[in-house]
Amino acid sequence: MRDRRQVIDVIRPTSSPIFNAALNNVVRVKLCEIEVDIPRLEMALALKFAAMASPTPQVKDKYQDAHDFIAMVQHNADIDSAKLTEFAELIYPGGGADVAKLVADARAGRRLEF
Repeated sequence: MRDRRQVIDVIRPTSSPIFNAALNNVVRVKLCEIEVDIPRLEMALALKFAAMASPTPQVKDKYQDAHDFIAMVQHNADIDSAKLTEFAELIYPGGGADVAKLVADARAGRRLEF
């Protein structure tokens, strides 16, 4: 039987500029009876990009992040490219150009190189 537990990452906002920015770029949604803040689309993509660019995660986790990134890109035609670039630049200089290439590759169905 498949394990259906939900998992979230809890990260200190002071550990990186992108995580600090994530707290200020949210959308409030209602899940059943609970209201929660979730990252706006471009921030969620930037956070997945940060995870893929990180040297520390295991390979299986990088592939999961790439899967999530591709799914978000393919299901959302209205990505604000300028905002995504701004967020990716918080991860490392040149991150904006790198994430733009990943978005183009995901839209074209090409393999992501990270």
